[in-house]
Amino acid sequence: MDLRQIAKTVFRVRFLRVLLLLALAIPLAIPVYYAFWQLPQYHNLLVNGARQDAVTVARHIAGTLLNQTEPLTAERLPPRFSQHAKEAMDDFDLHRLRIYGVDGTVIHSAEASEVGQAEQHDYFRQKVMAGEVYTDLVTFSPAEQGERPAIRALVATYVPVIAGGRFLGAIGIEYNVTGEKAAFDNLHARSRWLTLFLTSGLMGVLLIALFHAGRDVAAREAVQRTLTEREALLRSITTSAKDAIIMIDSNGRIVYWNRASESLFGYRESEALDQPIHEIIAPHRYLADSQRGFSQFRLTGKGPVVGETTEVVGRRRDGSEFPVELSVSAVQRNSSWYAIGIVRDISERKRLERHLQMGSRVMAHAHEGIMVVDAYGRIEMVNPAFTDITGYTAAEVVGRNPNLLQSGRHDRAFYKTLWQELDEKGSWQGEVWNRRKDGDIYPELLSISVVRNGEGELANYIGIFSDITRRKESEQRLERLAFHDPLTGLANRLLFMDRLRQALRQARRNQEPLAVLFIDLDRFKQVNDQYGHHVGDLLLQQAALRIESLLREEDTVARLGGDEFIVLLQGNGQIDEVSHVAEKLRAALAQPFELGEYCCEVGSSIGIAFYPTDADSTEALIERADAAMYRAKQTGKNRICFYAGNHREGS
Repeated sequence: MDLRQIAKTVFRVRFLRVLLLLALAIPLAIPVYYAFWQLPQYHNLLVNGARQDAVTVARHIAGTLLNQTEPLTAERLPPRFSQHAKEAMDDFDLHRLRIYGVDGTVIHSAEASEVGQAEQHDYFRQKVMAGEVYTDLVTFSPAEQGERPAIRALVATYVPVIAGGRFLGAIGIEYNVTGEKAAFDNLHARSRWLTLFLTSGLMGVLLIALFHAGRDVAAREAVQRTLTEREALLRSITTSAKDAIIMIDSNGRIVYWNRASESLFGYRESEALDQPIHEIIAPHRYLADSQRGFSQFRLTGKGPVVGETTEVVGRRRDGSEFPVELSVSAVQRNSSWYAIGIVRDISERKRLERHLQMGSRVMAHAHEGIMVVDAYGRIEMVNPAFTDITGYTAAEVVGRNPNLLQSGRHDRAFYKTLWQELDEKGSWQGEVWNRRKDGDIYPELLSISVVRNGEGELANYIGIFSDITRRKESEQRLERLAFHDPLTGLANRLLFMDRLRQALRQARRNQEPLAVLFIDLDRFKQVNDQYGHHVGDLLLQQAALRIESLLREEDTVARLGGDEFIVLLQGNGQIDEVSHVAEKLRAALAQPFELGEYCCEVGSSIGIAFYPTDADSTEALIERADAAMYRAKQTGKNRICFYAGNHREGS
């Protein structure tokens, strides 16, 4: 007879069962007595006594040594706190005293290495910081004694410091109860040896009889525990899943309905269980098709959506419909088929897809060039208008840096300012000059925006630009019309006055002279009257070219109207130099003009005024140069006359 059979016999015979119970009662009675009566009594006496003493000591320390109105910090401890604390430890026979700050960090300890350490135990944050006094008995094994071989047991008490309902810190006090604990342990050890002596025989028989039975029971319990744990884990997973998980039987009725299903469809579990699945979550117009498809599943476990992931339409309790992603699998249980469906709401995904499609259509049909750049400065995407404007195809630029478009017209300071504004404001807009694939440089209006992800990290830059070449040309034409004579292309009175004002400011600042020459063509009216206005216009245009060709780049010539011209010689105020320039102009204008089929000679009268000797304002300089010109005309024409009275005749 093996041990299992012996065990069965023991449990089957009443007398043996009684003996077995007695054998069990004896070794259990004494440990139970010590465990449930003597040990708790001694433990309570040992721990509670130390707890009461610790609370008294802590309140004494808090009341005499600590500030109980502000959170405890190392800076707020009294200057001689360490000495007072040591005296308190000696007076109250403490093993260790710690002071904790409001965040659980040790701000004082007899052992300097503990200062700054944070209390990580849960009981400290859950109880002590909540205002409760916590006491625990801490024992040490021989391997843990370290430098204190005599210490085997400590009673640690943590007393919170509370003021006005606020937790200001805590005081940790430890008593060495090694002696008391050792005495109790010796008593308990003797009782164990006595119990062992009295019950060793009966326990030997009991262990032999129950060995195999206990092993089988343990194995069955392990299997059952594993199954229970797996079932709990599976239920926890399905319960906390964000997707709806639904299980239906072969009749199409719901047998499992998780929390996500409740949130998604609006039916509580109690309302959904044992209900026909299709009548609850499928739109009514699809009900017949759903039921036909399920009839095949009932017999074979197969169906149109089994083993597939499809997008269908779901219906909520309130009748609203929404798109879902459905994954269905089949399992067989007790010769019946069950279907497990995982349902995910894809409304947001569909919305994003529509937005992406809309964005793609916008990019494809936008007249502005669009360029998407990643956080590393690489082009990710461009639209057709980008190719139309720059000449680069998407294949040629994707993965490259946008600086391939730079024209070289902007310096580093320009781009530094651009990037600084992008970093500070998240966007930049302005005009830039870029280069097309064929090398042509063109102006564009560029807007750059920074795109960040949900964590606030840089994701992309989006640049939107348009070619403003025509606008620039129009602006230049308008500017030329506003500041230039439409017939000769020279500066008009408005532009000349502006440049003269600037020249005068510079001359005053640098103490430099300048000269103004007023020129009038002598016989222009006769040519105009005799040959017509078109010939007169040709004469004015050629005269303008002759005057402009004899001047420096920094000089300015303007047509004031009719046959009157005016010249600004900047940085040139010597009479001889100005006279030389004026003589060249007079000589050039005295040469015949070829005006189509006509040849005409007109000559010119030139009046000159100087800054600062003749005038120190724009209006005065022009008036005095004009007066000098009239004096040249009155004295015989084709002459050069200075405002001061000098004049020079033409040859």
